[in-house]
Amino acid sequence: MTTEQIVRWFLDPAAWLIAGIGFGLIEVMLPTYFFLGVGLAAIELAPVIWLFGDGIAATGFPVSFPLAMLGILAALNWWGIRVYMPYRGRNQDGNDDINKY
Repeated sequence: MTTEQIVRWFLDPAAWLIAGIGFGLIEVMLPTYFFLGVGLAAIELAPVIWLFGDGIAATGFPVSFPLAMLGILAALNWWGIRVYMPYRGRNQDGNDDINKY
């Protein structure tokens, strides 16, 4: 794979949508909130790349800039999922009976 092909892939919004769907499928098979956050970040990054792809290419960092944005969006998504999506393991109170669920 040449450098031009890698840069073209990183600046293709459809590739980010496919990657987001792929991470979503991984989330279905391995239920952790990590892959859900990364998949949502990739889907959120697709319109950003679609709108600002030429500007990102002009910065001279067409690979590292989208990866940095993906990391930031994934961290924000993961934090939002942890805060706003309740799950059973979050109850850390030792006085509660585990059988009442």
